[in-house]
Amino acid sequence: MSKNFWFLKNKENQNDPIYKMAVGAENYVFSDPNTCLMKLRQFGECIAKELALLNNRNQLINKKFSTILYELGKKFPPQPILPKDIYDDFKSIKNRGNDAIHEFLGDESNALLLLKKARKIAIWYQKHYKTPLMRAFGAFEAPELPDKNLKCFEDEIKQLKKNLSDSKEKTKKYKEETIITMNLAEEMEEHLITLGKKIDNIGSLENHLEETRELVSKNEKFSNSDEDEIVDLKYYYVGLHHGIKKRKKLTKNEIEQILNIQKKYKNSDPAEGMTDELFNNYSKDIFDSAGLDWQQFFVKIDIGYVLKGLRIDESTRDLFYDEDRSAEAFYQFMKGCADGLTGLG
Repeated sequence: MSKNFWFLKNKENQNDPIYKMAVGAENYVFSDPNTCLMKLRQFGECIAKELALLNNRNQLINKKFSTILYELGKKFPPQPILPKDIYDDFKSIKNRGNDAIHEFLGDESNALLLLKKARKIAIWYQKHYKTPLMRAFGAFEAPELPDKNLKCFEDEIKQLKKNLSDSKEKTKKYKEETIITMNLAEEMEEHLITLGKKIDNIGSLENHLEETRELVSKNEKFSNSDEDEIVDLKYYYVGLHHGIKKRKKLTKNEIEQILNIQKKYKNSDPAEGMTDELFNNYSKDIFDSAGLDWQQFFVKIDIGYVLKGLRIDESTRDLFYDEDRSAEAFYQFMKGCADGLTGLG
């Protein structure tokens, strides 16, 4: 029986995957922290999909983990399914799990910290979606160190004592490595600033983040938006603007085609299906009608495209390095185009 996740065990289904992954992660904290982090990521994704099902968001099941979290945690309607602190814990588990999978990064301290976050998510999930318990959850208990780990620690202490006389040389080596790391960080920062200036200076779209905040402040349902959502709204409003311009030029036959697409999704969740179909059918016309092409709307970066006129600051840096985050922002541009075409804007 797990010390920290016993309450997740499903009596009716002894092979419940959420419980099994939690226990698996718990067992590997000290013996194999990299495996622990990977299992915690699987645990987080499994609960996220379960939450999507429990909240009638079935269309999210086949989406990426990051997309599911974004939809469950976003603040504009509907209200967020995940509270801010639970959403942040999910993101930590996802990011550290990705590091463990792709970069083979993981240590005991990170594994133990993420195990605590996973237990917090599990308790929240149990309280809000499962049968109330008749007993308290109790405090978190760190897994016991395996005997072989204790021996490893003893050997490590002996080795440290043996190398104590070489401490000055080690300190010098660490300083050199720190200088190299700082130089690399400075080079990356310079690259980011240069790319940011390139985008800011193009100036084909003048609505910067400040103007978007003004739009947000006039709409009560967006009044509590965080920086990520403000960036998404910037993409949405730009897409909406060009979708509305295109709608004004549509023929009667084209409007009829759009109405038929709307009817097709009337009895299902239309959010993604209708948006994709409208954008795929009319996106080329949207750009042509504005006398623009893709290069005039977006700037190419390493992982994709960034909207021109989007001021580069702390809230937008993830767009350069996080492919999922960049894709989520671009989806808002697509949704704005679709809403403009249908007259929802």
